[in-house]
Amino acid sequence: MTVHALFPTLLLEETDEQHPARKDLFMRQIMRHTDADGYSDESTGHVTLHHDPIFQPICRMATSMARLHCEVMQVDPALFDFHIVKSWLNIVKDRATPYHSHADAHLSFVYYINVPTECAQPIQFYAHPYRYEAFPGFVKFNNPAEWNIFNSLAWQFPASEGSMFLWPSAMSHDTVGATHERDPGLLNEEDALNYRVSFAGDILLTYKEKSAKPLGLQPRRNWKTFDPL
Repeated sequence: MTVHALFPTLLLEETDEQHPARKDLFMRQIMRHTDADGYSDESTGHVTLHHDPIFQPICRMATSMARLHCEVMQVDPALFDFHIVKSWLNIVKDRATPYHSHADAHLSFVYYINVPTECAQPIQFYAHPYRYEAFPGFVKFNNPAEWNIFNSLAWQFPASEGSMFLWPSAMSHDTVGATHERDPGLLNEEDALNYRVSFAGDILLTYKEKSAKPLGLQPRRNWKTFDPL
């Protein structure tokens, strides 16, 4: 009998071999990207870290992985420009990251800068809610003996320093944690070493040249903004 694994989802993982040398620089600059209470995330408006030169190695790594995503999908990456449109820090101790997606983007990524053992909550990705199975809830309510690529509802990956994950932005994910309460804000750079610190971002792909294809974003130079009447 032949078993066919139809329509798997592509998620890429890479390890930054230069991370040990870069970590100190990243962490020494962290307070430049926090508010007065020591918080830094999307809610504080710190969403343009890709403009900071110290984070350019992370951004270049994400762009390389986005190009590889195209290649694995047998799509020529030379067709596209890759734009990091938003980037931010996740700084957590015990707080779980809620179930969510970045569906307004095309590809998303996370890079782990600092991961203390006690804060190494894994990232967890979820299968599409409208999966093909015998009937809705077939797997969920019948307790598989073990997880595999056919029956898994979610899949976890450990958080480890210097690792980056890249995935289609519409794929839902969260992190396992002890609480949903907000962790205390950072006191200083030394205090940040007690937190799991990651750099996350969203990427949009636009065609390099004007295209007759029905889907996909046209080159950014072709965009025009109009004032309302």
